[in-house]
Amino acid sequence: MKVLMIFISLLFTFHVCNAQQTLQSGFDMLEKGDFRQAADFFKTYLKTDPQNRTALLCYGRAIGLLGDVKEAQQIFAELEQRYPGDFEIRLNIAESLMWGKQFKQANTLYHSLTASQPGSFPANLGYANSFAALLQYDSATLFIQKALTIMPGNKGALTSLKYIRLAQADQYTRKQKYNAAMALLDSNLHLFPGDPQTIIAKANLLTTTEKYDAALKNYDYLIKNNLSLTDAYLGASYTLFLQRRKQTALTYAEKAVATADTAGIRKAKIGLATALGWNGRYKEAFRILDTLERSDPGNQDVHLRRAMLLEWSKNFGRSLSLFRRTLLQVPTSFDANLGTADVLFAQEMDAESLRYVDSTLKYFPGQKDAMAFMDRLSLRHGPTFTTQDYRSTDIGGNIAYNINAAVAFDISPPLRMSVLYSSRFASNKYDGSNARNDNYALGIRWRIKPWWLASGVLNNAVIFADSTSSYIQTELATEFKFAKWNTLELKYKSDLQNFTASLISSRITMNNFIATYNLNTPIKLGLFTQYYYSAYSDNNKRNLLFASLYYNILTDPILKAGFNYNLIRFKYPSVVYFSPDHFTSMEIFADFENLDIIKRRFLYQIIGATGSQRIDDQRSQWIYRFNILAGYRPVNNLEICGYYMHSNSAGSTVAGYAYTEYGIKGKWILKGIYQKYRK
Repeated sequence: MKVLMIFISLLFTFHVCNAQQTLQSGFDMLEKGDFRQAADFFKTYLKTDPQNRTALLCYGRAIGLLGDVKEAQQIFAELEQRYPGDFEIRLNIAESLMWGKQFKQANTLYHSLTASQPGSFPANLGYANSFAALLQYDSATLFIQKALTIMPGNKGALTSLKYIRLAQADQYTRKQKYNAAMALLDSNLHLFPGDPQTIIAKANLLTTTEKYDAALKNYDYLIKNNLSLTDAYLGASYTLFLQRRKQTALTYAEKAVATADTAGIRKAKIGLATALGWNGRYKEAFRILDTLERSDPGNQDVHLRRAMLLEWSKNFGRSLSLFRRTLLQVPTSFDANLGTADVLFAQEMDAESLRYVDSTLKYFPGQKDAMAFMDRLSLRHGPTFTTQDYRSTDIGGNIAYNINAAVAFDISPPLRMSVLYSSRFASNKYDGSNARNDNYALGIRWRIKPWWLASGVLNNAVIFADSTSSYIQTELATEFKFAKWNTLELKYKSDLQNFTASLISSRITMNNFIATYNLNTPIKLGLFTQYYYSAYSDNNKRNLLFASLYYNILTDPILKAGFNYNLIRFKYPSVVYFSPDHFTSMEIFADFENLDIIKRRFLYQIIGATGSQRIDDQRSQWIYRFNILAGYRPVNNLEICGYYMHSNSAGSTVAGYAYTEYGIKGKWILKGIYQKYRK
């Protein structure tokens, strides 16, 4: 819009300040956009001829276009008093209202001007400009067309039409009217074949609608024809990132810097820092931003990009501080509002996060990214129903049928309740025994602080065997996040042995004390360790240690591989359940999946592992396990999956036998409920 207004101002200069040959050099300065020189020229001239109408008009225009709008308006007002109803003076007054962003008043005056002289080219052009400033692009287009009727083929008016179409296409894109936006851009390309600004706008639109290959073709056209190279490379870089081609995206960002001129170098370097961040090369990215900040300490774009990179590198506190500092200066900043929401979301501070999403939508109604963010909040906080039905068998003749169902819902954004029911019917085909265990539970989850989570479950476990009995069981857990990459959970859980019919009938309960430590480093290495100390109601004791060292190979889809170690020791052996004096297993594993990637419709998970186990003094045995899951997510709040898993490891079951399980899982989230927290 700013480009359009300056361009039309230059058109007016030609029409209203081109009357006296003695002032020709001043006119030329205005027409070329040399406003400072023009102002000095006309100021000097007016010392010899202070009442010259044309010189006053042109001087007013020059200083107005330099930003001194009030003085320009004063000059035009005095001229109107001397020449009441003068059309050219009123044209300048109308444009000075545009300079002062008084768009409604300007629009009213242009209406009067076009009514008095319908054939005036600058009046129709100015009227169109005022409609464009008011975002009324259909009316703007109508009066541009009228101007072109007056002066057919006028290059200036055609260029104005181009900018109006670009602005309207952007408006349609924000409202997600993508076909209408594309039609306008195609019209522009018909009018101006190969126009770089329109091609970039079209590529951006194609990226927004996830037509990435088509977007890249448009960027490639610009690159091959040496047009707007820096913007083309940066646009292609972002599109490649969305295609998960991060390294290629970085290459294009480097080319953007290589082709940037003085005006575009900062933008290109910010793009390069962003691409380095996508690739996890944060130190290099921050060095670039440090250099930019030293040369331009107050630049908001640099501050915003630093805040984003700090968030990606899990420096949430510093990131939040930078975003909020920006909002103090520019409350309407899209990146700062949505960036703040994202940092808070990453820390599960979702009540605050929602406020910033609402703020974003207040300033940018219907904006796609903000609406998608609201969807993420709804998926996290909407009432959720999950179910799992499965059958399990082992080579000891144990068979079990299982039904699990749960409903979870928010009391408030940080506090979530759940109601759970499960039933397990177990039997043995060799001895004919059978028993059932039903569980009725209430759970709570409370995000107290970004670094502190507490949860608990109260369960009534009912046993149906030779007689009916029930047990109250509890689970209490607290989780702490520290030093960015570390998580520690401490848990107490009372439990019932229910794997086989004989175990259910024996009514053996356990008190488990569990410590879980998780380390996920920025160099893609991860460590998961878990320790159990279990006290059994039959006076047995168990110590269990599990450790997994892994490497994250891919993030989308997820691919990781690593090494697992398991150690189990019991106080004494039991004839009812697997309880070796000393059990160890070691395995290598790989996990390939896309379950947590929201946009994926077809879901899968493939886990495979192989290694060896040793039970007491027995010889080492080869072990293996695999898990295959496939599912479908027709919409992002509904999914159903089927799975099959098998293991021959003794540590995989309480019974110590090779084990097979298969079943189905489902999840449904009721979205939109989160809107109530706006209150």
